[in-house]
Amino acid sequence: AFSDGEELTYKIYYNWNCMWLAAGEVTFRVREEGSRYRFSAEGRTYKVHEWLFKVRDSYECIADRETLMPLKANKRIEEGKYRMQEDIQFYRTQGMAVSKRWPAPETENVDTLSFHGCVQDILSALYATRNLDYTKMSIGDGFDVNILLDREFYPIGVKYFGLEKDVKIRKQGRYDAILFCPETQSGRVFGNGDQMKIWVSNDDNRIPLMVESPINVGSIKAVLKDARNLRHRSEL
Repeated sequence: AFSDGEELTYKIYYNWNCMWLAAGEVTFRVREEGSRYRFSAEGRTYKVHEWLFKVRDSYECIADRETLMPLKANKRIEEGKYRMQEDIQFYRTQGMAVSKRWPAPETENVDTLSFHGCVQDILSALYATRNLDYTKMSIGDGFDVNILLDREFYPIGVKYFGLEKDVKIRKQGRYDAILFCPETQSGRVFGNGDQMKIWVSNDDNRIPLMVESPINVGSIKAVLKDARNLRHRSEL
């Protein structure tokens, strides 16, 4: 569903007192490096809002080109006064992942985590699920994605809700889109029982067009702003 050089940029909106405010942007990139893919995502708030809350986040994942399984991953988080960096190395044949994190006020700097079967990083999960075959699914069907996140393994359930016609994508137009609803994990960002909605392009690119989700304070929406170097022809 994707190829070397693909870039997807999303505008992030935050719902504040029933008003949607354009808060920032995030860009996802794909780079092919021999037998591997380098997936990355960089997000930041617009400068006009940085007096209130400044975000500079970056994620990166190196994945096997054939299996799309993660080999290593890292993230650099700057959100307000919160700072965190983490590097993860996956040893798939041993069923082990080693996480190195700093600063580490509450946990050990190095943690070794054991796993069985298929385990994804948050970025590799995004690209792997774009390549699944949804044509034989019925409404209400689902699949699980086991994700390593914050040193915990989460079997995220994703439900398929079929085709929605004429979905309005802010400032982009109207498209036929496939709707998916992943579970969210309660924690620093999400609350209990929150439901995320993802509308995906109904073409061979399977691009997320729009994401809506409640968070602990308010709700957020990510809307596709720009799509470049797509693998397949598209109306986007």
